[in-house]
Amino acid sequence: GIVGDKSNILFFDNEVEDDFKDLSGLLARSHGMDLRDTFKYLKAKFDRIWKQPYDTNYIFLMIVLRMADYFQIDSKRVLKIPFQTKSFKSPFSYSEHVKHMQICNVQQIDDDKETLFIITKPSSSYYYSSIRSLLDDIQCELDTCWAILGEIYGYKEKNKQPRIIYRRIQSNIDDINKFASQISYIPEPIFFKINPDLPKLLISPLYGENPSFGVRELLQNSIDACLTRCRNDNNFKPEIKIDIDHKEDNYFFTIIDNGVGMTLSEIKNYFLTVGNSLRNSTYWLENYIIDNKCTVRKSGRFGIGVLASYLIGHKIIVETKNIRERIGYKFETTLEQNQVDITKNNNLDFGTKITIQISKKIYDILIEDKYKNGWYEEVNIYNFYDEIPYFHEWYWFDYPKVEYRINNNLIDEYYDKIARNFHNELSKKISRD
Repeated sequence: GIVGDKSNILFFDNEVEDDFKDLSGLLARSHGMDLRDTFKYLKAKFDRIWKQPYDTNYIFLMIVLRMADYFQIDSKRVLKIPFQTKSFKSPFSYSEHVKHMQICNVQQIDDDKETLFIITKPSSSYYYSSIRSLLDDIQCELDTCWAILGEIYGYKEKNKQPRIIYRRIQSNIDDINKFASQISYIPEPIFFKINPDLPKLLISPLYGENPSFGVRELLQNSIDACLTRCRNDNNFKPEIKIDIDHKEDNYFFTIIDNGVGMTLSEIKNYFLTVGNSLRNSTYWLENYIIDNKCTVRKSGRFGIGVLASYLIGHKIIVETKNIRERIGYKFETTLEQNQVDITKNNNLDFGTKITIQISKKIYDILIEDKYKNGWYEEVNIYNFYDEIPYFHEWYWFDYPKVEYRINNNLIDEYYDKIARNFHNELSKKISRD
């Protein structure tokens, strides 16, 4: 059937029983599915006769449908006159038509009835790769279908088992060396490649080398996460904590917020994808844009904050749980890593925690205080501020409130101790002078 004007289903033939309508729909839909994904539904609906509902070789029909469509790959699939006269809005659709026109013949081999041989003349490396991929897909589908036929109908006598004719597909482009000698182009899938070190090259021009910029970017993400959660919960009290600490010879930077946290999709598609911003996603547009205006104040802009975290340290450890989900996720990664292992964690609080192991040099740069800077500048001894703000001087609003700690001491307490020591040493120096 089809969907009517009020979302009601208009059936083509009301005389057909509902089970047959259902089976017909599943048969059509199976064409775009993994065949085994249909088994659960069939088992639930037809119990012990799910392999042959209504005494039909139903799964065999699904196989026939998908393989018949796969095998119709030659130029006969394209109507040449309409193709030459019509225009295509989709470049992909156009290239698919051209691809089929470059498959010249599909023929059974006389001395091997189970093999289908394909003659094709791809006009470029692009179409060579496309056709090569198509033929590999067909062979994979053949292998899967034969395996399923054995699983479903293997209990029958051999002469009563449903089967398809073909087991193999071969072509004139299988012998790459022979084919390459007959054409003018290089039959290889050659791509524009991006060096994995490119993110590192981007960091310095964007931020310089000062790790304070890394703190700023991570802090912006945390502030945005908290403000987003505020938008959904009027009683929410945002908290952001930044801690710089060392234990023996190990040094760490940690930032924790109790904002919205990240879903698995957001981790993959936004946090770990440089240049992608969640604010451009459909979810964000549907939930946080009203009358073309964003209802959440934003700090971060470019979707590159994760790069800046590598100004702080080599490896980042992320723990996060989204307010819309029951489970959280934990992972660690470096710029050199090809695979990121993400593990589930049910014991996390809502929000995000990022821990970065840092070097002694970065630790010293981050906690270096204005008093120590002034100590060695006799002319400008009271000019405490450099051009670049210290890591705790980027954000001055009271909401969300940010708490800074160094070695488990609130930052004011820590620098008070430094200041007292500085003034004591300064007094001694003045006395000596």
